[in-house]
Amino acid sequence: MAEKLIEISPENSVIYVELSDLLITPPIQHQYFYSLNEYLEILKKHFALRFSFAELDELILQTFNYRVEVKNSFADEKAVLNEIEYQEDNINFHGGSSSIITQNDLRSAPGELTIFQQKYLDMLGELVEKGKKKHIKVKFILSVTIEKPSERSQTIAIYNHIPTADKWIYPKGFLEKIHSDSFLRDLNHLNSKGAYLHTLELYKDIVRTMGSQF
Repeated sequence: MAEKLIEISPENSVIYVELSDLLITPPIQHQYFYSLNEYLEILKKHFALRFSFAELDELILQTFNYRVEVKNSFADEKAVLNEIEYQEDNINFHGGSSSIITQNDLRSAPGELTIFQQKYLDMLGELVEKGKKKHIKVKFILSVTIEKPSERSQTIAIYNHIPTADKWIYPKGFLEKIHSDSFLRDLNHLNSKGAYLHTLELYKDIVRTMGSQF
Protein backbone atom coordinates (compact mmCIF):
# COMPACT_ATOMS: atom_id res chain seq x y z
CA MET A 1 0.00 0.00 0.00
CA ALA A 2 2.84 2.38 0.83
CA GLU A 3 4.40 1.58 -2.53
CA LYS A 4 1.18 2.56 -4.31
CA LEU A 5 0.92 5.77 -2.29
CA ILE A 6 4.39 6.73 -3.50
CA GLU A 7 3.25 6.16 -7.08
CA ILE A 8 0.15 8.35 -6.84
CA SER A 9 1.41 11.09 -4.51
CA PRO A 10 2.71 14.38 -5.91
CA GLU A 11 6.35 15.40 -5.60
CA ASN A 12 7.48 17.02 -2.34
CA SER A 13 5.02 14.95 -0.31
CA VAL A 14 5.69 13.31 3.04
CA ILE A 15 4.30 9.80 3.57
CA TYR A 16 4.09 8.26 7.04
CA VAL A 17 3.92 4.46 7.17
CA GLU A 18 3.06 2.59 10.36
CA LEU A 19 5.10 -0.59 10.76
CA SER A 20 3.07 -3.79 10.42
CA ASP A 21 3.29 -6.13 13.36
CA LEU A 22 5.13 -9.28 12.30
CA LEU A 23 2.97 -11.85 14.06
CA ILE A 24 -0.33 -10.25 13.04
CA THR A 25 0.29 -9.90 9.31
CA PRO A 26 3.37 -11.94 8.43
CA PRO A 27 2.43 -13.46 5.06
CA ILE A 28 1.93 -10.20 3.19
CA GLN A 29 5.61 -9.37 3.46
CA HIS A 30 7.02 -12.92 3.67
CA GLN A 31 5.69 -14.22 0.41
CA TYR A 32 7.39 -11.54 -1.64
CA PHE A 33 10.78 -12.98 -0.68
CA TYR A 34 10.38 -16.73 -0.31
CA SER A 35 8.76 -19.77 -1.87
CA LEU A 36 5.92 -21.31 0.15
CA ASN A 37 8.15 -24.05 1.59
CA GLU A 38 10.86 -21.55 2.57
CA TYR A 39 8.17 -19.34 4.07
CA LEU A 40 6.77 -22.14 6.23
CA GLU A 41 10.24 -23.08 7.44
CA ILE A 42 10.98 -19.49 8.44
CA LEU A 43 7.67 -19.25 10.28
CA LYS A 44 8.45 -22.43 12.23
CA LYS A 45 12.02 -21.36 12.99
CA HIS A 46 11.59 -17.71 13.94
CA PHE A 47 8.05 -17.41 15.30
CA ALA A 48 6.04 -19.17 17.99
CA LEU A 49 3.12 -20.35 15.88
CA ARG A 50 -0.24 -20.48 17.58
CA PHE A 51 -1.92 -22.18 14.61
CA SER A 52 -2.52 -25.71 13.47
CA PHE A 53 -1.40 -26.41 9.91
CA ALA A 54 -5.05 -26.23 8.78
CA GLU A 55 -5.36 -22.80 10.37
CA LEU A 56 -2.08 -21.76 8.77
CA ASP A 57 -3.37 -22.76 5.34
CA GLU A 58 -6.46 -20.64 5.97
CA LEU A 59 -4.28 -17.70 7.04
CA ILE A 60 -2.25 -17.95 3.82
CA LEU A 61 -5.45 -18.12 1.74
CA GLN A 62 -6.80 -15.04 3.51
CA THR A 63 -3.52 -13.27 2.77
CA PHE A 64 -3.84 -13.85 -0.99
CA ASN A 65 -7.44 -12.61 -0.85
CA TYR A 66 -6.34 -9.59 1.15
CA ARG A 67 -3.66 -8.71 -1.42
CA VAL A 68 -6.32 -8.79 -4.16
CA GLU A 69 -8.54 -6.50 -2.08
CA VAL A 70 -5.67 -4.08 -1.56
CA LYS A 71 -5.00 -4.00 -5.29
CA ASN A 72 -8.68 -3.39 -6.05
CA SER A 73 -8.92 -0.62 -3.45
CA PHE A 74 -6.42 1.40 -5.45
CA ALA A 75 -8.27 1.02 -8.74
CA ASP A 76 -9.80 4.47 -8.30
CA GLU A 77 -7.20 7.05 -7.30
CA LYS A 78 -9.92 9.49 -6.30
CA ALA A 79 -11.19 7.00 -3.74
CA VAL A 80 -7.70 6.76 -2.25
CA LEU A 81 -7.34 10.52 -1.96
CA ASN A 82 -10.75 11.08 -0.34
CA GLU A 83 -10.37 11.89 3.32
CA ILE A 84 -11.72 9.26 5.66
CA GLU A 85 -14.17 10.82 8.09
CA TYR A 86 -12.83 11.06 11.64
CA GLN A 87 -15.30 9.62 14.13
CA GLU A 88 -15.15 10.66 17.76
CA ASP A 89 -16.03 8.18 20.46
CA ASN A 90 -16.71 8.37 24.16
CA ILE A 91 -15.51 4.87 25.00
CA ASN A 92 -13.96 4.52 28.45
CA PHE A 93 -11.64 1.52 28.51
CA HIS A 94 -10.68 0.06 31.89
CA GLY A 95 -8.47 -2.84 30.83
CA GLY A 96 -5.12 -1.35 31.82
CA SER A 97 -2.32 0.24 29.79
CA SER A 98 -0.02 -2.77 29.35
CA SER A 99 -0.33 -2.62 25.55
CA ILE A 100 1.11 0.90 25.32
CA ILE A 101 4.83 0.87 24.53
CA THR A 102 7.30 2.51 26.89
CA GLN A 103 10.76 4.01 26.65
CA ASN A 104 12.03 0.90 28.40
CA ASP A 105 10.56 -1.24 25.59
CA LEU A 106 12.51 0.84 23.07
CA ARG A 107 15.74 0.32 25.02
CA SER A 108 15.32 -3.39 25.76
CA ALA A 109 14.42 -4.73 22.30
CA PRO A 110 16.84 -7.33 20.82
CA GLY A 111 19.89 -5.83 19.12
CA GLU A 112 20.30 -8.50 16.45
CA LEU A 113 17.74 -9.14 13.73
CA THR A 114 16.59 -12.51 12.45
CA ILE A 115 16.94 -13.17 8.72
CA PHE A 116 13.30 -12.27 8.17
CA GLN A 117 13.50 -9.09 10.23
CA GLN A 118 16.48 -8.05 8.13
CA LYS A 119 14.49 -8.72 4.96
CA TYR A 120 11.69 -6.55 6.33
CA LEU A 121 14.18 -3.80 7.13
CA ASP A 122 15.59 -4.03 3.60
CA MET A 123 12.08 -3.67 2.21
CA LEU A 124 11.59 -0.48 4.24
CA GLY A 125 14.85 0.88 2.85
CA GLU A 126 13.62 0.18 -0.68
CA LEU A 127 10.48 2.23 0.03
CA VAL A 128 12.63 5.14 1.19
CA GLU A 129 14.71 4.99 -2.00
CA LYS A 130 11.61 4.79 -4.22
CA GLY A 131 10.31 7.88 -2.45
CA LYS A 132 13.55 9.77 -3.05
CA LYS A 133 13.27 9.19 -6.80
CA LYS A 134 10.01 11.16 -6.73
CA HIS A 135 11.23 13.71 -4.16
CA ILE A 136 8.91 12.14 -1.59
CA LYS A 137 9.97 11.68 2.01
CA VAL A 138 8.95 8.35 3.56
CA LYS A 139 8.97 8.09 7.35
CA PHE A 140 8.03 5.09 9.47
CA ILE A 141 5.91 5.12 12.60
CA LEU A 142 5.99 2.62 15.46
CA SER A 143 2.47 1.93 16.72
CA VAL A 144 1.95 3.28 20.23
CA THR A 145 0.05 0.10 21.14
CA ILE A 146 1.38 -3.44 20.65
CA GLU A 147 -0.43 -5.87 22.91
CA LYS A 148 1.73 -9.01 22.92
CA PRO A 149 5.27 -8.70 24.39
CA SER A 150 6.86 -10.99 21.76
CA GLU A 151 5.33 -9.01 18.91
CA ARG A 152 6.37 -5.78 20.57
CA SER A 153 10.03 -6.72 20.96
CA GLN A 154 10.32 -8.02 17.38
CA THR A 155 8.71 -4.94 15.84
CA ILE A 156 10.68 -2.52 18.01
CA ALA A 157 13.91 -4.31 17.07
CA ILE A 158 13.24 -3.44 13.42
CA TYR A 159 12.21 0.10 14.32
CA ASN A 160 15.47 0.61 16.22
CA HIS A 161 17.46 -0.30 13.10
CA ILE A 162 15.69 2.24 10.88
CA PRO A 163 17.88 5.34 10.35
CA THR A 164 16.81 8.25 12.54
CA ALA A 165 15.99 10.43 9.54
CA ASP A 166 13.54 7.82 8.22
CA LYS A 167 11.33 7.38 11.28
CA TRP A 168 9.16 9.36 13.64
CA ILE A 169 10.72 9.36 17.10
CA TYR A 170 8.21 9.94 19.87
CA PRO A 171 9.03 13.24 21.60
CA LYS A 172 10.39 13.23 25.13
CA GLY A 173 7.67 12.62 27.69
CA PHE A 174 4.99 11.63 25.17
CA LEU A 175 4.92 7.89 25.93
CA GLU A 176 4.78 8.63 29.65
CA LYS A 177 1.96 11.14 29.10
CA ILE A 178 -0.17 8.78 27.03
CA HIS A 179 0.48 5.70 29.21
CA SER A 180 -3.04 5.39 30.61
CA ASP A 181 -6.06 3.33 29.63
CA SER A 182 -8.04 6.58 29.64
CA PHE A 183 -6.53 7.14 26.18
CA LEU A 184 -7.56 3.70 24.83
CA ARG A 185 -10.76 2.38 23.26
CA ASP A 186 -9.39 -1.18 23.58
CA LEU A 187 -5.95 -2.73 24.04
CA ASN A 188 -4.92 -2.06 20.44
CA HIS A 189 -6.55 1.28 19.59
CA LEU A 190 -6.52 4.82 20.90
CA ASN A 191 -9.81 6.53 21.68
CA SER A 192 -10.58 10.12 20.66
CA LYS A 193 -8.50 11.64 23.47
CA GLY A 194 -5.51 9.44 22.72
CA ALA A 195 -5.84 9.95 18.97
CA TYR A 196 -5.91 13.72 19.48
CA LEU A 197 -2.65 13.70 21.46
CA HIS A 198 -1.01 11.34 18.98
CA THR A 199 -2.14 13.37 15.95
CA LEU A 200 -1.01 16.63 17.53
CA GLU A 201 2.54 15.35 18.00
CA LEU A 202 2.55 13.81 14.52
CA TYR A 203 1.44 17.15 13.08
CA LYS A 204 4.42 18.84 14.72
CA ASP A 205 6.74 16.30 13.10
CA ILE A 206 5.09 16.83 9.70
CA VAL A 207 5.75 20.58 9.99
CA ARG A 208 9.39 19.97 10.95
CA THR A 209 9.87 17.44 8.16
CA MET A 210 8.30 19.64 5.51
CA GLY A 211 10.41 22.56 6.65
CA SER A 212 13.69 20.65 6.60
CA GLN A 213 13.03 18.76 3.37
CA PHE A 214 11.56 21.44 1.18
